[in-house]
Order: sequence, then structure tokens, then C-alpha cells
Amino acid sequence: MPRFVRRVGWCLLAYAAFAWLPWAASEYHTHVLVTSLYYVVLAIGWNLLAGYTGQFSLAHHTFAGVGAYTSALLVLYAGAPILVGIVAGALVAAAIGYGLGTLCLRMRAIYLALATWAFAESLRLLVTVEYQITRGDLGLAAPFLFSTPRPTPYYFLFLGLALAAVLAARQIVDSRVGSYMRAIRDDEEAAAVMGVDTFKWKRFVFAVSAVFAAVAGGFQGHYV
Repeated sequence: MPRFVRRVGWCLLAYAAFAWLPWAASEYHTHVLVTSLYYVVLAIGWNLLAGYTGQFSLAHHTFAGVGAYTSALLVLYAGAPILVGIVAGALVAAAIGYGLGTLCLRMRAIYLALATWAFAESLRLLVTVEYQITRGDLGLAAPFLFSTPRPTPYYFLFLGLALAAVLAARQIVDSRVGSYMRAIRDDEEAAAVMGVDTFKWKRFVFAVSAVFAAVAGGFQGHYV
């Protein structure tokens, strides 16, 4: 049996194993589970960049905001369907991640962390001051994905999203790209000598991790 099929089977089994939790928990605890699963998806994306590629970014949460705000703005001002808004948010985050990676990923260690932190703070301030568009600190009243604020349907959504993120990350890590990522993390100079285009693959992983965050942020934005 192909490895991918086995992994899909394990994910389906895990989904079935945890699907009963909303019926055993209160609404508050179900909400906590939803929020936890949201952070699981964020952590998986960040782990691809920092854990496997060794690039320490402090802007990862910003891409969750990009996904959430892009989707909310499209839904509220352009009348786009929510899923279209979430996909658009992921694409915008990928483009921004690619561009930010182009600018910053030749930096190392603390310099990369500071540059990405500066980007995150700049975007936060921009959202805060553009009150007429983003409503500043009040945020946007994005419509609920399931037309209800109750957390149970969102638990099933985020459980599936977290397992899909685990599956996607595992496929990336076990691919040739994953080998490049680990080589860059362990010794970037040696990887370059062996023919790995280190800048290209760092930038690729930066964009992929941004997509993970943006998808999670987009769905979260239509929940909270």
C-alpha cells in the first residue's frame, strides 16, 4: 500500500477517534479545542520553516491575519463567497511570503528575526490606522462560516484542517524538498556546495508556511 494512502487512513482514523469530543464537552471547552486546533495548524506551518529549514521568522502570525483580513474584506466589500475569500487570502499570503522571503532570507539568525518582526509590526500598524477599511482595533464583523457562533461545527472543521496540515507537512518533509530543508538547516554552506539552491528552497518554504497560517487564519476569522 502506498505510503500516502496509509497516512490518509491514519488521519481518517484519528478524525474518527476525536470526533466525539464535542458531545462530551461543554460549549466553552469545545471553543477551547477549536482555538487549540487553530494554533496546531499555525505551529505545523511554522515548524516547516523554523524546525525543518532553520529559518526563524517572527511574522508567522501576520500571515494568519493576512488570510483573515483578505477573506473578510472580500466577503464584506465585494460579496465574495467565504471559501473564495479564504482561498484568495492564502494566495495573497503566499505572494507576500514569497516577496518577504526574497527580501529577508539572505539574512541570518537574529537579523532575519528582526526583519520579519519589523514587517509584522508595520502591517499591524497599517491595519490599525486604516480605520475606514479595517475598522482599526475594533476589527471586521466577518460573517460566520456555518451561520452560527456555536463551536461544534467549527471543531469538526478545524480537526480536519489540522489533520490535513499534518498530512501535507509530512508529505513535504519526506519528499526531496524535505531533504533540501534539512540540509539547509544542518549546514547551509555545505548544502550549497552540494548543489542545493538554498535561497530558492528557503523562499519556497517561507511561502508554504505562510499559506498554512493564512488558511488557518481565514477559517478562524469566520469563526470568532
